[in-house]
Amino acid sequence: MPADALYSVLPFVVLFAGTVAVAYLVVYWFRHRVATAKTPLVRYLLHGPGEPLRRRLVAIDAKLDLFLLLLLFAPPLLAALLLVRPAACAPSPFSSSWLILAILLLAALLVAALFFSIMRLLAARRRESFALDCHQAVGQELNLLMRSGYGVFHGFPAEGYSIDHVLVGPAGVYAVATEGRSRPRKQGQSSENRVFYDGKTLSFPGWLETGPVVRVRQQADWLADWLTRVVGEPVSVKGVVFLPGWIVEASGRHAVSVINEQNASLLANPREGQALQAESVQRIAYQIEQRCRNMTGDGR
Repeated sequence: MPADALYSVLPFVVLFAGTVAVAYLVVYWFRHRVATAKTPLVRYLLHGPGEPLRRRLVAIDAKLDLFLLLLLFAPPLLAALLLVRPAACAPSPFSSSWLILAILLLAALLVAALFFSIMRLLAARRRESFALDCHQAVGQELNLLMRSGYGVFHGFPAEGYSIDHVLVGPAGVYAVATEGRSRPRKQGQSSENRVFYDGKTLSFPGWLETGPVVRVRQQADWLADWLTRVVGEPVSVKGVVFLPGWIVEASGRHAVSVINEQNASLLANPREGQALQAESVQRIAYQIEQRCRNMTGDGR
């Protein structure tokens, strides 16, 4: 590329790099001030329902702020470049057309990349927001079990992940997973919100899933092993999957229960011969609370 062509592109490169740096610093400074704001609290707070999801939404919003700011600056930057270009280089046979075309193409690629990045972030935000709504719906129903003497904990940090909810009370210890699933639409209307459960497989309208049952069983086993070590006595943990907004039809009782948020009160009914003594409930709840207060909600 001739020297005059390089000099013509140089202002755009400088302006773009400067805008990226300034935009990033502004967003980072604002987010850092919010995150490091002083608080009179001296203990870590217990997590609310969907705390890891809320943190992911905050991270997505930070990226959206940056990309939207860059997209906002792109048109004026392009206009400024086209205005300063004639003064930045000497005339040449191709400086009036070829360079303008190259600049416009580069600007179009930049705007397209920002646009598709923003669209991907918006789609991710919709998914995380829907999941957070489901976690909050289930968490609010579970919190009502406190009236029955239950300890209710959200976002319990395990090893590399978090258990959505943990319940401790007279009926035992539960590892609870919230699985948000939207209903598929057929001819402009939502299909029936009914799911069938046989102990292994969730049969939704149009698809099957086994992952939620397997995951919550693994989480219950891990929690039982951890509680047995820290409490000093054998602790059994039952797995429960919540499907908010769905009608669940189960064929009998299974090792992992699947219910919707409206039936959360069923967890307060001890099965015959499986009730926990008050002393055991207190010891188990104490250990769970300490771990929740001393570790972050993403399991680190």
